[in-house]
Amino acid sequence: MSRLTIRTLAEVQTPRVSARVPVTGVSALTPMRQRPRDDVDPAVRELGMRAMHLVLEVVDRRRPPAQLAPIAVPHIIDQLRASVGPRATSRTAATLRRVHVQWPRPDAAEIFGTYQRGDRVQAIAGRIERVPVRLPTVDGRPRRTELRWQLVAVNLG
Repeated sequence: MSRLTIRTLAEVQTPRVSARVPVTGVSALTPMRQRPRDDVDPAVRELGMRAMHLVLEVVDRRRPPAQLAPIAVPHIIDQLRASVGPRATSRTAATLRRVHVQWPRPDAAEIFGTYQRGDRVQAIAGRIERVPVRLPTVDGRPRRTELRWQLVAVNLG
């Protein structure tokens, strides 16, 4: 049988420490935070960094959008192709500064970081997922599908 305790608003807003709980170093009122394990696959981290470099080079028109084909889904390439305007002569090249990777699911990684263009620091973010990719025919065998890491979203700040 559960016991119901009714407290006033003042009791809820001002927590009390029980005399039985020794307070040494760590507050007895706050739970211990555990640092999340960094289970990031080094190959996916490397792919994320490479993808961000390539996206910045495409935006700067130092690389054609078609070179993203091995690592990006087709709609990302189309969006970058459409958004890249004529090359500005005075525009400085973007430099990737930091890249971080988070794993919301085992088959998806979110990549975010910063890049610098001149004196300005801006944000960049993307998402890499394991998606089915149709591989070309080899030696007359039928085409097959394989799961590969692909850039499925990108956002430049």
